[in-house]
Amino acid sequence: MIKKQFKVNTDYDYSLDIYTITVDEEFEFGKSLEIDDGVILDFDNENIPISIEILDISKKLAIKKDDVKSSRVSMRIICTPEILEVSIVFFYESLVLAVESSLYVRRFVILVGSHSESV
Repeated sequence: MIKKQFKVNTDYDYSLDIYTITVDEEFEFGKSLEIDDGVILDFDNENIPISIEILDISKKLAIKKDDVKSSRVSMRIICTPEILEVSIVFFYESLVLAVESSLYVRRFVILVGSHSESV
């Protein structure tokens, strides 16, 4: 297994409720794979994950769109011939009693079996 760390850019389209995380490097697009309902993972031409798009993210995480918009994200992708695991953690703050704020975490994990045929 090859370990790589990338700086990423995030984008949230509030009106369409689409969250996108993209590697902040030059890459040559290879293909897309819908790894779950409304979750699209893009790969470069060397089969390295480069982008993930999550449709209806606020519904999937059961949080408000404003919380998605202000969230911070941590993402880990494990991609081997045997397994594809995508783990995204959303950190967001929500006002409690208009005075205190609490940190909330939502974890979004997708396990896909062997992807060697589809990637």
